Amino acid sequence: MSVGRLHWLCSKAFVSVHHRFLVGMWNFVALNPKYGTQFQPVEDFLSGSTQAYQYVQNELCTAENVRHLREACSESVYDAIQESSSELEEWRRENGDKSGMIFDSVEPFFQEIAFPDNFESKSSITASVAFYAQVRQQSDPDTVQHRIDGFDFRSEWDPQDGTGEWKIVSIF
Repeated sequence: MSVGRLHWLCSKAFVSVHHRFLVGMWNFVALNPKYGTQFQPVEDFLSGSTQAYQYVQNELCTAENVRHLREACSESVYDAIQESSSELEEWRRENGDKSGMIFDSVEPFFQEIAFPDNFESKSSITASVAFYAQVRQQSDPDTVQHRIDGFDFRSEWDPQDGTGEWKIVSIF
């Protein structure tokens, strides 16, 4: 969602405080001697989530067919992506090879993390990440947009194997 620059800056400053707390929680879990080695480092998760965000956003703008995104998403998110892709079809035709996005900066911030109640049994982990991005459309490279978008990611947890594949289970 595109927002004004002042709103973007103020909101980013506010969420960064809560984000630091959640990073601390993630690191606390990752340092547990019993299962911490099976837990993904926070930097890896945030880097991967940012790559997923940029990839999905660019694919929505440029790809005529988004079937390749099905494996990375829940069924309901995939349905929403297909619908958004259909809505952007005319825009892609009008802009041709200039329909992509240019990401000047993207910063991920945890919004919430839901850890298993008991790490000794199979469960799931959900992490909500807001992305504060400065982007330009290739068709209008002089205009910078300030965006705040978010994805909820979920992974299965297994006490023997740790986290599994992360999937996008909602977009906000």
